[in-house]
Formats: sequence, C-alpha cells, structure tokens
Amino acid sequence: MKRTPFSSDQIAAALKQEELGMPVADVIRQAGITERTFLNWKKQYGGLPGYPHDLKCLQEENAKLKQIVAELTLEILACRMRWTTREVNMNTTVLRIEGN
Repeated sequence: MKRTPFSSDQIAAALKQEELGMPVADVIRQAGITERTFLNWKKQYGGLPGYPHDLKCLQEENAKLKQIVAELTLEILACRMRWTTREVNMNTTVLRIEGN
C-alpha cells in the first residue's frame, strides 16, 4: 500500500474542516488532494475523533516501553555475566581445595 505524504495532523485538520461545515470542494483544494483521497481518509479516520492525539500518545508509550525492555535486557545480561563469573570463581576455588 502506498504511504501518504500527509501527516496524521494534516489529515485530521482536513477532516475537521469538513465537519465544521466547509464544503468538501474547498477542503480538497486547500489540502491539494483529490476527492477520492478525501473520501478514503473520511472512511478510514472519520470515526476516530481523537485519532492524531491517540496515535501520538500510543507512540510515546511505545517508545517508553521499548526503553524499559532495553534497560531490563541489559540488566539481565549483566546478571548472567556476574553469575557465570561467580560460578567460574567458585569452581576454581573448589578445585584448589581438592587439589591440596
């Protein structure tokens, strides 16, 4: 599917203008789009009143969650390295005691 060069805010603004009573012909002329594109936007996003804001909130939350996952992954790796090093040190100590 071809990606639209318009941001979600631009799409929402065009849809909002039409909702406020501006004729569709004026809206599509100002936005520089075809009537078919406008109707597709209306079909896709028309029933989502808070679409741009909700999308932005979801993107921010997703970024925060990705950061948390990255930090926890690093913490797990650090714990595994410490545990492996501790096991090696303990095995070496046991061998020295048994070897004496």
